Amino acid sequence: MLTGEFVAKHRDEILGLVRNEETRAKAEHPLSRLIKIEDQAQAVVIATTDPHLARCMGEALHHAHHGTLTFRYEKDEELIRVNWHC
Repeated sequence: MLTGEFVAKHRDEILGLVRNEETRAKAEHPLSRLIKIEDQAQAVVIATTDPHLARCMGEALHHAHHGTLTFRYEKDEELIRVNWHC
């Protein structure tokens, strides 16, 4: 989940970085993909097929634009919740 004023103002640039990260990951792991990108009231929600891809996307955004990055692995599931606020 991407939130914050920076996200709203630079949505296209941010999603370009996210898509580049997907392309990089697919080269090594063909099943790592974006499932959907959904605009919500105050956020952009991205779903992926792979928890590692989601984490890599969050880390790439944090590295490029700073902000606050948090992630939480769900207990007993191969699921991660990544939140980036900037």
